[in-house]
Amino acid sequence: MQTVLPDMPAGQTGALAPLRLLIGFLQAAALSGLLVIHHDNLWPGKSSYLFSALLMASLFLPVLWLSGFGWLSASQMRRWSCGALSLILVFAAIDVAGGAGAVTPQDETAFFIQTRFGELLLGAGLMLYTGHAMVLAGARERRWIASRAGCLSCAWKFGLQLMLSLLAVAALGIPLRMVRAMWMGPCEAWPVVLACGVGFAGAMHLTDSARSGKRAALPSQR
Repeated sequence: MQTVLPDMPAGQTGALAPLRLLIGFLQAAALSGLLVIHHDNLWPGKSSYLFSALLMASLFLPVLWLSGFGWLSASQMRRWSCGALSLILVFAAIDVAGGAGAVTPQDETAFFIQTRFGELLLGAGLMLYTGHAMVLAGARERRWIASRAGCLSCAWKFGLQLMLSLLAVAALGIPLRMVRAMWMGPCEAWPVVLACGVGFAGAMHLTDSARSGKRAALPSQR
């Protein structure tokens, strides 16, 4: 007997593509809204802790969902999402405790890479990447603590998937950013963000197809 997911029948795997595209759209909508809030200095942009937490959650949680759906059961996905959100809240608290860096509101690029917040994003991203690989390996081996080989295997596959998806986004986003610079104002970044969000989700789904073929042959355990 074979199975696809612990909690998902085989016939439902076709729903992963629209689900992932929906996640990408919602992520892009959330990031676009946060950029506008930051640019116009609206609430919750005035609350540094809440804004940092929302930004980190909008950046990282959808990526974990894009990779986890189809590999983790519903209960595993809920537990891992709660753990990842807890880590994000801790990093947001560290950002507030250390004081806000100098940010140029008119340039969203400076917001991400020219402040101490960017260092926290990198640290949170690395910890979530490592944790996600361990969670995926544990789900694949059906163990709470996966083997070292299993963790390394999931880590490089997840890393390769992210790299290919980011390359696809770069190929799509760079021309769109040039168009935006010529014809759009500073607050009109949402078409670029929306296209990149949906494109990233689509690339994550396409790069997951090879893993899906192996997952379908996974024997179930009684």
